[in-house]
Amino acid sequence: MADTKTASAMKEKMATNVLQLLLRLCELHSDQQNESTRFLSRARLALALVHSESTLISTLLDKDSQRITSLNQRLHGIIEKNLV
Repeated sequence: MADTKTASAMKEKMATNVLQLLLRLCELHSDQQNESTRFLSRARLALALVHSESTLISTLLDKDSQRITSLNQRLHGIIEKNLV
């Protein structure tokens, strides 16, 4: 029973860390001087994440719909903002 709790806690922590990492990746290139390069770089990264292996990301996020929705909304927001 203790092993199950430990494994569950580790999965929860890993999912939280993966979400934080992916959200930090969304902020890459936000400090570049050239605005057009910055916008395109951020949009490309977001598109790559959106079109990447979704089942792997879902598994890494512990199949938590709240985490997945949060990441998905953030990525789509970046795409919309930077490609308009």
